Amino acid sequence: MPAGGADVEVPINQDWKRHDLYLSALVIRPGDKQQQSTPKRAVGLLHLPLVDEGRKLALTLEAPQRMRPNQTLTVKVKAAHSEGKPPQQINVLLSAVDSGILNITDYATPDPYQAFFGRKRYSADQYDVYGQLIEGKGRLANLRYGGDGDEEDALSRGGKKPITTVTIVAQQAQPVKLDAKGEGEIQIAIPDFNGELRLMAQAWSDEDFGKAEAKTLVAAPVVAELATPRFLAGGDSTQLALDVSNLSGQPQTLTVKLAASGLVALQGAGEQQVSLANGERTTLQIPVQALVGFGQGEVALSVSGLTLPGETLKDYQHTWKIGVRPAYPAQTRQFASVIRAGESWEPAGRCRRRPGADNPGGAMAVNQQAAD
Repeated sequence: MPAGGADVEVPINQDWKRHDLYLSALVIRPGDKQQQSTPKRAVGLLHLPLVDEGRKLALTLEAPQRMRPNQTLTVKVKAAHSEGKPPQQINVLLSAVDSGILNITDYATPDPYQAFFGRKRYSADQYDVYGQLIEGKGRLANLRYGGDGDEEDALSRGGKKPITTVTIVAQQAQPVKLDAKGEGEIQIAIPDFNGELRLMAQAWSDEDFGKAEAKTLVAAPVVAELATPRFLAGGDSTQLALDVSNLSGQPQTLTVKLAASGLVALQGAGEQQVSLANGERTTLQIPVQALVGFGQGEVALSVSGLTLPGETLKDYQHTWKIGVRPAYPAQTRQFASVIRAGESWEPAGRCRRRPGADNPGGAMAVNQQAAD
């Protein structure tokens, strides 16, 4: 090969209707003992795309920019061929997913056209001659140890993992077939959610494919978000932060009621009055304490007093769950005793209190198993 490189022409056959074609090249430079240079080699791969734009669908979504939670989202869909021919038998699958979840991994909207006609994996096995060219002078690689601990084992050593609840909005409608004009409507029920939704649509027929995306902001007139710890241990006391935002467009005087159940108890007043200007947000501190046990506690919120002209609004209600687990590892004790008729027996250490604890939440739970 000349020092300046070389040009190689590869004829393209019209019958090549594939999308996994690659051009590969292997260049070897011999060694020179006089120049004290060892043999070298270079490997190159180049994808050969064969694009068929005639099978690509132009898909558009028409959705409201803003809506309220607990309503039905209606999206208008329209599909057309890039070459202008009339669409036939086109199906559309629509999904609505929380944008915050998708942004964690930079998730891209799936594209069926790229799935079928995009770049594919190089499927040929390539054998290299580098093993024959590598120098004999070298050092052995050292193995590194550590960093391979099992996460599940590490968590289980501290006892059972707490029960946690994470709400993720990911709604998907049934596939809809568009009419002869390539138009249609799709409805998705949106739950109690405040945030941005990404609408992702995939369209396909027997021969053509396409995709589109849009965004819709879901916001209630009054938005209440409770910041909670991932879990609590029995006897823990903490303060939850309740953010209340007024997005109604006018000042509001609201009544905020809180109630706790399960393994969580409120430590303060359960009802407060809040006055907010339009666009104002306030943060309420909610003291709570975790009770002894393993499971979940629930905090229920009710916001009343919201008024909007021409509308009759229900009280805003929402619940949050907090995982609760014992503050100490589980213990198992076995006792053997003979109980005669008319006698009673009680194991020692049935409920051992933590030093300095003056409330039931400070008790250490002990699992007991009696042996005959």
